[in-house]
Formats: sequence, C-alpha cells, structure tokens
Amino acid sequence: MDLQGLLIGMLVMSVLLVLPIMIRDWYGLANAIGMGMSVLVRRFVVEDLRETLDHSAVESIRTQRGAEKVQALIVMPDGTLVTVNTPRGIMVDCFTRMKPNHQHRIRRSVIRTCGWLGFGIQVVTLGICSLTVQLYTIALLIGGSVFLVRGIGADNSILGRRLSIKTQILQDPDRRLSAYSRLDLQVSQEEFLIRLGMMPQRENTVFWEEYTRARAVFHHRHEDTKQDMFSATTDAKEMTNSSGLSSRTSTISINSVVE
Repeated sequence: MDLQGLLIGMLVMSVLLVLPIMIRDWYGLANAIGMGMSVLVRRFVVEDLRETLDHSAVESIRTQRGAEKVQALIVMPDGTLVTVNTPRGIMVDCFTRMKPNHQHRIRRSVIRTCGWLGFGIQVVTLGICSLTVQLYTIALLIGGSVFLVRGIGADNSILGRRLSIKTQILQDPDRRLSAYSRLDLQVSQEEFLIRLGMMPQRENTVFWEEYTRARAVFHHRHEDTKQDMFSATTDAKEMTNSSGLSSRTSTISINSVVE
C-alpha cells in the first residue's frame, strides 16, 4: 500500500513540476516545490508516529507492564462505537500516554520548520502563478482532502509494524446496546456508565430487558470468537485483520508483536 501511494504521489506531482517548466512559469515551479516539501514533511511525521507506536508496543510486551486484559469504548468521529479489547499496557503506552521518541527531537523540529517554510512558499506563489497551474494545484488539494476524509484507499488496520489487530464487524442491530452487550460488564461497571450518562437509568426497564437479552444472545453466538480474541504471535509478519459486513459498531482486539 505504501508503494502504491508513493507511485501515485510521484505521478501527480511530476505533472505539477513539469508543467510550469514547459510554460516557463517559475512561480508555478516554486508552488510545486513548496507543495512537495509539505508532502514530504507529512510523510515524515506519519513515519515518526509509527516508529513511536512501535517502540511503545515492544516495550509494553517486553516489560509486561499492564498485562491485564482491559476493554474500552471509543466513539469515532462518525458516531461509530468501537469496543476495544487489549492488554492494559498497550492501551496506556500506545494510546492514552504515548510519548514521542526524544532521540529525534532536533530532527523533528527541523523537519517541521521545513514544512512551515514549504507551506509559506505555496501560499505566496499560488496566487501569482499561471491559471493552469492554479487549477491543477487546487484540484490536487481538494481531491486529496476528499480521499482522506472518505478513507478511499486507506487501510485502517495498519497502526504500526508491531501491533496485531483483529477486527470483527458483526451483523448485530445498528444500536449502541449491541456494543454494550459485548463488554460483559460487571454491575459496578454498568453503574459507572450510568453515572457518565452513556447508559440509561435502571428505571428504564425496556432498555435493561433488551440489554440482558442481547448480552445473552451475543455470548452464546460468539463464544468461540471470544476465546480466540487474544491469540498471540511472535512474528511481525503475521498481522491479522478479518471483517464482515459494515456496521455502526465493531470490536477490535489489539496485541503487541515482537520479533
């Protein structure tokens, strides 16, 4: 997937570089250089985050910090409620308290400064370059934004090189009650969600009766799946990702992988 993205990026950017040279539009060439700098900086930032995530995952599994299995509810920007099952160490070190690699602090600052410089060059030169270059640049910016927002061509199962992810998108009803039923909550946990306003009060007997039935049906239907959810692997190439039909709720199991 990275190679395909690199080839597509080189193809569309080569047109933006060659076109201004052919029509002798040097402001357009500067605009292309500035845009290319921004793309390279974003690539570096993403790779730096992946390295930090990989380092946190490896340290978590080697030191066995927080080996206890925990469950978490994550509300995605589109309203999807995701149930995450993972060791506590991975949840804390890789998601809630992930710290950047301090060894690359200076390099990170230099690269981000170059990114702001490239952005400034593009802002200044875009308004004074030729109309053809302007239209092509705007088309690239809008098209890239649409692809990013809609997730076209994206593989959301790739978080890094050391995290094994198993995704189960089940065909349960499109309700948050279905997500709650997968958590196997204790009474104290249910009371905590009630205090947070994520579950209704006990007086809502209709909800709690449906919740009890859905919980029993889910555990009976997916008992084998639950047993295999935390299968471990020591090979970084054995990344797993399985999914079914689309739904508004899903379950994710995350394990750390070391070589």
